[in-house]
Amino acid sequence: MKQEEKIQTDDMVILVHGTFASTEKGWSSMYSDFIFKLLKFHLQISGHNMNYTTFKWSGQNSLYERQMAAINLAETININTKNHKRIHLIGHSHGGNVIQYALQSYPRMISGLWKLKVASWTTIGTPFYRFKGNLKMRDHQIHIWSVISSIVLTFIFHFSYFGLRSGFNWVTGIIFALLTVLFERIFDAYSIQYRIDRVNYAWKKNWFGVYSNYDEAIVGLSNNIKFKIPNTKRNYPTLSSDSNLINHIGLVLNTVIYNTLTRHISNPILNKLILKKCLGIDRPFYSVKKVEFKPHHDAPNQQIPEDLEEELIKIVTDDNKLKIESIRRLLNINNQNIFESISSLDEKNQPKLMHSIYFDNDRVIFAIANHIATQNKIFKSKYSQ
Repeated sequence: MKQEEKIQTDDMVILVHGTFASTEKGWSSMYSDFIFKLLKFHLQISGHNMNYTTFKWSGQNSLYERQMAAINLAETININTKNHKRIHLIGHSHGGNVIQYALQSYPRMISGLWKLKVASWTTIGTPFYRFKGNLKMRDHQIHIWSVISSIVLTFIFHFSYFGLRSGFNWVTGIIFALLTVLFERIFDAYSIQYRIDRVNYAWKKNWFGVYSNYDEAIVGLSNNIKFKIPNTKRNYPTLSSDSNLINHIGLVLNTVIYNTLTRHISNPILNKLILKKCLGIDRPFYSVKKVEFKPHHDAPNQQIPEDLEEELIKIVTDDNKLKIESIRRLLNINNQNIFESISSLDEKNQPKLMHSIYFDNDRVIFAIANHIATQNKIFKSKYSQ
């Protein structure tokens, strides 16, 4: 094998798109400007070429889809480690979460071999969820305790219902199976943050984050956590001499129903449903308590430099001013949803967002290339070409 061919197979970059995106267009498409510049800058810095591939997943706003994609991504990483010395992962938005879950889904990812193979992971505008739950369980412990808990409860049920002398039957078997599945899901949900933190801590030195404090996706999802349906207690109507008694009784009953059932039952349920829908939490027992800019509290603060952030904000603001009138016109076309209308526009006519403008900036791309090439821990120097 020639030396040039050997260099080209040393490094493999895997690109992971985010929610509502695909590998057909945008930064993660096979021949995007981002990829061209990334390879060019990496060659300038290191003198080495890289191979790259794009990882395709559904792009749905769904925790289940992200975790299923993570399993496939882990297998893709596994396959590519056979032909390449180093793997570099780059994910945008929820694509960064897919990478995070992939590192978490395979226990061997934190072993010495995998840490040598997966040289870096870069997230761009990724909202990192902090899940509720304080259980400290690893994957094998979840399986063990699920079985133990199910056996105990199944025995209690069987001997309470059928008596001590009766043997086990198909009813007992079904109950045991259902309880095992239930405990697996509960233990998995309430220990997910512990398992993610273990991996994040192990990989924090390999992580490079590109994000702005004004990133619409991260800030928006963080604000969703605080959203609550107005739930103020209603005052009871007063009965005057001119009031209709039947109407007044109806108003009083409506107020009683609102203050008892709606405030304490319906509104809290709706709050949770709306929050889970916005965050894409579609798995039982999972709940998010916070959305953060970085994967682990010990990870270094890596928001883009202030001067670059101001530069990008100006570009986004000037672009939005030019396109605001055309966006307003879309509101009344065939009663179409505004988000569907905007997403149907070609790329040049879509309004720019901080969340996606990173890929248009050479300093950002150079920083990512520099991280891949050198693993430099001083973040701001990476933005200097």
